[in-house]
Amino acid sequence: MQGDAAASMLSRMPSRVDKDLDPVTVHNQALYQLNQQPAESATKLQFLLNSRSFPDETFENLLLIYTKYEV
Repeated sequence: MQGDAAASMLSRMPSRVDKDLDPVTVHNQALYQLNQQPAESATKLQFLLNSRSFPDETFENLLLIYTKYEV
């Protein structure tokens, strides 16, 4: 049920490029789309690692994507 609520909220957000979003939103989008688009999720997390601030879990989640999905 929570996944449905998250999908609904994300679909109602206006489309923006990652650089215009806050780091937590980019991180959450990457995690949300992980099962459908693991390569895109990895790209988003890599983008975050190259920015000034990012959630502490970003690097750990990127490593998990690389190992689980072999991206």
